[in-house]
Amino acid sequence: MAIIDEHSLKRMLRAFYSIKASAEQSASYSMLDTITDIENAIKQSKISAKQRQRLNYWMDGYTSKQIAELEHKGERVINQSLLTACQKIVIYLKGE
Repeated sequence: MAIIDEHSLKRMLRAFYSIKASAEQSASYSMLDTITDIENAIKQSKISAKQRQRLNYWMDGYTSKQIAELEHKGERVINQSLLTACQKIVIYLKGE
């Protein structure tokens, strides 16, 4: 998989399920490989349970503001948590 930065990964995760469905529908094996790599990286990287939960919300289409409201946190806290999680995932991907 080509290495991407944490900001690109965050944008990709935002549309993850639609990208995955599109790749499956078109049988794009290179994109399916990328999807599998990212799914494995999310599972294997050293992100906290809270970061994983926030990533799941993000991937389900919640905005950082909505996540912040759900958790009674500031939006800045959520954005930083998502970015830190993405950084850890990128580090994991670089080490594969």
